[in-house]
Amino acid sequence: DAIPADAAFSTLGLDSLTAVELRTRLQGAVGHALPPTAAFDWPTIEEMARQLAALFGAAPEAANDEAAAEGEGRREEMTL
Repeated sequence: DAIPADAAFSTLGLDSLTAVELRTRLQGAVGHALPPTAAFDWPTIEEMARQLAALFGAAPEAANDEAAAEGEGRREEMTL
C-alpha cells in the first residue's frame, strides 16, 4: 500500500532510534549532513522532500522528475 506524502512519520511508528537511522541513511544517500532531528523537524514525507529539494536548490516536483528520468525502471526501497 502507498503511504500518503502528508502522513506524519510518528503515525508510521517512527521513534527516536528509527529517526536517527533514517537521518543516517538519508545522509549517505544525499552526501550531505542533516540535523539529527530531521525527521521531527520535517515530520512528513512531503515536508522532508521539500526541505531536501531546497537543500539542493530544486523544487520537489523537479527533483522527482529528474530522479524518475535517471532511475527509470529502477526502484529502491529503504528498510529501517
